[in-house]
Amino acid sequence: MNKFTSFLAPLMEAYVFYQKASDHWNEASYELNLVLFDRYCKKQYLEAALLSQEMVDGAINATRKPTIRADQESTLLLVL
Repeated sequence: MNKFTSFLAPLMEAYVFYQKASDHWNEASYELNLVLFDRYCKKQYLEAALLSQEMVDGAINATRKPTIRADQESTLLLVL
């Protein structure tokens, strides 16, 4: 079974091959992140044929955990 299934699959497979051949591949980190990005693209951009900045930004934002802004923090402290 292919690890990559989005429209980016051939490029991702070529990238992995290149990185492994040049001994710059980190299976534990790079592979997981590529697979997650591939799945995100497949789910969110079924009809896409080209990679866009919107896709990259969306994937990054989808993995970020919410943080408390300074103004929210001061409000939170007042409520407590």
